[in-house]
Amino acid sequence: MTLRFFLVDAPDIRERSEADKLFEFAEFPVSVGRGANNGISLTDPTRTVSRNHITIYQKEGRVVIEDLESKNFTYLNNDRLAPLKPSALREGDMIQCGDFTLRVDVLDTRVLEGKQTVIDYTTSDTELLYEGFDNNPFDDIVLELIETLEQLNTIYNQVTPALREAMLAESITKTVESVEDSNEVVQLIADSISKTGLLEKELGIPTSKE
Repeated sequence: MTLRFFLVDAPDIRERSEADKLFEFAEFPVSVGRGANNGISLTDPTRTVSRNHITIYQKEGRVVIEDLESKNFTYLNNDRLAPLKPSALREGDMIQCGDFTLRVDVLDTRVLEGKQTVIDYTTSDTELLYEGFDNNPFDDIVLELIETLEQLNTIYNQVTPALREAMLAESITKTVESVEDSNEVVQLIADSISKTGLLEKELGIPTSKE
């Protein structure tokens, strides 16, 4: 089980690379604070974050977060956490410790919901639909794809406006054409982008209308 945090706000957020904003763990507990001994050490000269601010661990098959009697408290989705009282943690949650905000990017929902069974990728389509895609094997890869699209957006906004649309279109076309026509996944992604307007919605890149 892997838990990933993404730093979305910090006093030095503009100075951090994408890699410096990402924290990933496969073992628990994970501690967060300004002390160097923490799993996530937040350098905080103004000390809005306590030396040992919060801990994240597994309890009864669920992932929980607990405030360690921090001086400036901990907020989970803008709700203040009671000290030393565990609260369930879910994918997409926002954790605020002083001037720092972390987003829970990837959380194994089987652990979150107390389902300890091993994923069986041979499950039939009917059974998978019945389970509501709890064991969807594509989730982690798609999240990585979204991160790549965010990086693409950053580069796109750095290129001269008069050239960037044509350059991006050329790069996409050249890359897609280099993949075998029989690659159904690439074709599915291309069709999905076309139907949902993903480039325009996620990247702010205008797409041509037929």
